[in-house]
Amino acid sequence: MRIILEYTIGHLLVLGLFLCFRECTRGKVGKKYHRGFWWFELFCVIILSAHLLYKTFTLEHQHCVYHHNCYGGWDDGLLYSDELVYETYNECGDSVSFTYETDYYEIKYLDEEVPCEETEFGCCSLHNRCQASTERNFTYNDYLDVYYESITSDNDITGVIQLRFKKNDKDGSNCPTYDDIFELREWDEIQTPIYLYLCVFNGVMMYFAVILCLNCCSKDEHNFSPVNEGEVKQSASV
Repeated sequence: MRIILEYTIGHLLVLGLFLCFRECTRGKVGKKYHRGFWWFELFCVIILSAHLLYKTFTLEHQHCVYHHNCYGGWDDGLLYSDELVYETYNECGDSVSFTYETDYYEIKYLDEEVPCEETEFGCCSLHNRCQASTERNFTYNDYLDVYYESITSDNDITGVIQLRFKKNDKDGSNCPTYDDIFELREWDEIQTPIYLYLCVFNGVMMYFAVILCLNCCSKDEHNFSPVNEGEVKQSASV
């Protein structure tokens, strides 16, 4: 995921668009409108360049780790877990933010006519107990003390996020995974520069379209000066 590269490409495309319009309209619009092009172009270049510099120096590409499937029980008493690595240009998530990300995933993809609670296999679920335990530096015994009642049950809400997706089978093979949640997060970050520069492109196109229309309309206007009666040549009478 290279967000800065996307911003840079979008910036260069906007500059190319300005150059293209400048060449296409050379000699075809009046000085007043050509001056308007120049000021609009300068304003956009300054703003977009400042935005690109800001993103370059403030965005930090990070590889974050989410802990799941905790285990332990050996002599050292430490808590171990499987780790899922994902990329981001924002802050790394935690057990709390993961709850909001699953909510967003539901908003994006949920299309269930029947509530999952009423189906044969119930609802999908994901755990955030392991990430929460890692954040709190739990030992394996601490982990068991907090989650003992729900260590083998998805029905207990302690450390379990219930999703509104219905399970198609007992194992929930169709349920969203941790990878699915974080891939949606990464995809949204990737799309942000694309949406931004699409808006910029549309704005630039609309501006030039309006200016060209105004220029064409001004060429069609004819200024008629009044003619005095004395200036009209009288034909000789026969």
